[in-house]
Formats: sequence, C-alpha cells, structure tokens
Amino acid sequence: MSVDVGGLYIPARRALDYSVRFCSPLLFQNDNVDYPMSIGGSSFLFRYRKRFFQIATEHQITNLCRYAGEVCVALSSNAETLLLSPRKSFARKSLSITDLETDFRIWEHDISLEPSFSRSFLKVTEDHFTSIPPSNARNVIVYYTIAFPSNTQRVDLDEQELRSIRMRTNWAKVQLLPDPEAVKLIDTREYMRCADTMPEMGRAADGFSGAPVFAIYQSPDLQCRLAFCGLITHGSEDGRLAIYPATRLFSDIRDV
Repeated sequence: MSVDVGGLYIPARRALDYSVRFCSPLLFQNDNVDYPMSIGGSSFLFRYRKRFFQIATEHQITNLCRYAGEVCVALSSNAETLLLSPRKSFARKSLSITDLETDFRIWEHDISLEPSFSRSFLKVTEDHFTSIPPSNARNVIVYYTIAFPSNTQRVDLDEQELRSIRMRTNWAKVQLLPDPEAVKLIDTREYMRCADTMPEMGRAADGFSGAPVFAIYQSPDLQCRLAFCGLITHGSEDGRLAIYPATRLFSDIRDV
C-alpha cells in the first residue's frame, strides 16, 4: 500500500523514515561564535494554505529561559545547510502560565528567497488534523513520532564555511500505541505509550516535547492515508506520552 505524504506517494512503511524531513530539533541562536546554537527538544514543520509554519510547545522556550524570537530552523540548500529565522510567531494568550491550553507556539517562516525550502514543510489540509484514532479510520496501521531526544544530540560545525552550519542530529523514530489505562488528569490531552519503554530504547523522555504524532490508517474507501494526530507535550521514562490533540491545534492555526 502507498500513502500520500506531502504530495508524494510512497510505500506506507517507508513513510516512517520519510517523515523525518518534516521534523526538526528546536534550535535557538546564540551570540557566541564557538557555541552558535542550543537544542531544546523537537518541532514539526508544515505548510498550510501556502504559508509555512513550525510548531512546538511553549515550555521548551521558557524552560531554557529563551525567547521565541531566538528560534531558527536549519534547512538544506544545495550542498550546504542554512539557518532560517521566523518572520513572526504566535502563542495563545492566558492569565496562567501553567494553562495547558497555551502550551504551544507557532512560528511562520518566509521562504520566498529559498523556494527549495518548501520540501522540508509537510503540505497539509484540514483533513490531516485528526483525533486519536482518526474519526474516519477503518483500520490504523501504525502510530508513530519523530523526536529529538536530548541525550542523543550532536551538532557538527563546518569551520570552513562560517555562514553554513551542517547539522547532524540523531533522531528517534518511535512507534506508539493508545493508552486507554492512563488516568486523564487533563481532559484536553490524549495519552499514548511507546511500543517499547524509554529505558529499553536507551533514551530519556527529555526532548520529546514538540514532536508530532502521526498515524497511517486505512479509510473506508480502502485508501491508505497519513494523519497528524497531535503534539507531544510531556513524556515519562515509562514510555507514556501526553499529547495535545491536533483537532484543537487546528482552530488556532486556521485563525493566525
């Protein structure tokens, strides 16, 4: 079976590896030549109605005492990797900094000077933002996430090209399962668990915040489809993950 991933039909199982191009470590620019960037978890890059967005959680910024304007994304252009800074960012306003309804931020990027960057943003429509399970799923083939755990990160700098930063970051492809036994303390979030626990994978949960959750499923017309189910907000070493639903995120994305 093949699935449409951003306009390209590929075998369903290969979609798990192909999806990494739409996921990025959340990078912060530093005013330090020897230490130009910091990594603060994961993020998801997508294109909606010809606008280019990056999404992550707000606490990834505040936990590092950073500012949203310091975020950038490293994208490939020809033989080098270039940094792209956002044009603007959006966050839901709240009187409480602990309100989970506000624990995400959206950046918008302008790629007009480098149209090739569009290949790094997953083209989505409203139908891609689904629940867990997708409401029209006849059968869910797999749930998975692409994350950048903190204890697997490495950034290599090419000293011969000062304007180029060649990123070599280790990413984790993790299959997920719904967790019906989870005690839902916050009813706006869904809970899933890793098919393998974090210790068995040799990874800590730190760095999974901001990672997208995807599903490949079979619709009633027997077609294989890709869905964006939500954004991971918190994880634990027992493999349990809290996920903010994509259907709720969509209302904010549509209005920005």
